[in-house]
Amino acid sequence: MSGVDIVVSDSHSGLVKALQTEFQGCTWQRCQTHFMRNLLDATPKALQEEVYQQVRAVLDAPDLKTARLLKDAFVEAYAEKAPKAMQALENGFDDVTAVLVLPERYRRRLRTTNGVERLIASMTFNLCPCIFRSTSS
Repeated sequence: MSGVDIVVSDSHSGLVKALQTEFQGCTWQRCQTHFMRNLLDATPKALQEEVYQQVRAVLDAPDLKTARLLKDAFVEAYAEKAPKAMQALENGFDDVTAVLVLPERYRRRLRTTNGVERLIASMTFNLCPCIFRSTSS
């Protein structure tokens, strides 16, 4: 396969390693939905809503510079309240914001794997309707 410019996936280590080996020079965008789930798992329950809102603002920033400024301020403010979450944000920031270098019109579709997952679920449902439908439908 050639001509691949960007790949969007979760952070499965085997998949990321294969991408680095087989698609050298291609941009890897870590799925923001999967990242957010991982980040919230590392966040104390009482802080999850505010952490979600703050990280969403970082991910929705208009450019990488703004995202980094928002991230740095957020990490500084929450470093003691949610240290594991802030470490996860620091570690994953570059991977999860790779899409910010693309033109804005592409970002929404390429920031997560949700579109692909929905397509696969739809195809599976249409190919094997007996698995998903109840006898009363």
